Amino acid sequence: MSSAAHEVLDRETAYLTSVGGVLARPSAADASQLSTLASNLTSALSATGPAIAGTSQTVTNTDVLMRWVARAVHARHVRHHRTTTTPPSGGGGPANPLQNGRSCGGGLYAGPNTTCPFAQNVRDAYNEAPGATATVEVYSPVTGQTYTMDCAPSGTGVTCSGGNNASVSF
Repeated sequence: MSSAAHEVLDRETAYLTSVGGVLARPSAADASQLSTLASNLTSALSATGPAIAGTSQTVTNTDVLMRWVARAVHARHVRHHRTTTTPPSGGGGPANPLQNGRSCGGGLYAGPNTTCPFAQNVRDAYNEAPGATATVEVYSPVTGQTYTMDCAPSGTGVTCSGGNNASVSF
């Protein structure tokens, strides 16, 4: 029983060390080993039984962490792309991707039925959500209401739509 407990602890340490590294610096390469480490830990827990593993003999939510890593890596790529590209000559910056909308600055655009404060809240909520595609609940400081926005990658950025005919791009 002692060797089984040591194996569980060793596998748990490897998994938690990897999780800590991924949380500190999200990287697809580092995250790729999380599923294997979680599976190894689950196998060790299952082999030891409830005497060592307790009632929960599985590792859960690794998939949620993997989606968060994908989103964080994508966001870092988009930020890097925005800082390393130069605007086309004569244009003064990128065109507004939302027809009849407005630029809120910093690469954030609000559609015609969307305010800049709400657009900022949408971007903030998306950046905190796991995964590249996310549905977020966003508060509007103008209307005092919360709206559901569906966000997904679009070109080199992200476009969100929903609420009361709202659209946001960044």
